[in-house]
Amino acid sequence: MIDQGQLCGRGLGVTKDPVKAVTLYRKASGFPPSNFAAATLASADSGALPVDAKYGSTAEEISNQEITYQVARMAARKVLIVADSCYSGLLTQTVSRAQRPITADEKTNDYLIGMAHKQSRNVLTSGGLEPVLDGGGARNHSIFAAALIDVLQTNTDVITSEEIYDRLLTKVMSGATTVLLRDKDVPNPQQPQYSALDNGGHVYGDFLFVPKGPT
Repeated sequence: MIDQGQLCGRGLGVTKDPVKAVTLYRKASGFPPSNFAAATLASADSGALPVDAKYGSTAEEISNQEITYQVARMAARKVLIVADSCYSGLLTQTVSRAQRPITADEKTNDYLIGMAHKQSRNVLTSGGLEPVLDGGGARNHSIFAAALIDVLQTNTDVITSEEIYDRLLTKVMSGATTVLLRDKDVPNPQQPQYSALDNGGHVYGDFLFVPKGPT
């Protein structure tokens, strides 16, 4: 998780010694735009409250427009935003699916090496344009966080962030539906989203996760 200062240039902006990859995990309170029907990524009044926000104050709000701008400024070759918050799907509006092989047979080592050298900006969110569950998962995590942790811990090979999305989608929707039915709520579960952040400097490809070897 990051605070407003880290995002807005005091830690993750342009640096003299750029890193190759940055993952931003946003667990925050998301808020919808005032004109929800016309909401897009460019909606300056939609976004999230960071971890250092003060209760009842809107001074620390970070708009999706600001997030996209700061990500575009980053010198990192690869950036992945993982957003677990209400209305986080607004980050995936007006952007495209990440390019990746259609079948597993096409995901060769040479392809992954080539893709690793392309600049990419990708977004994985816990839901669409709706509130999401902040609990209900294993070990007191949210449904989304628990599914993400499970996918990462059980993975044994190089994996793209879109493949992570493919594996956690049914886990999240199934888990959320179980919680909603238990609470006698409408069984309309959150649906994770995944996209390439074109407006954030995306060129091609995906974020790669490589399992740690034995220590």
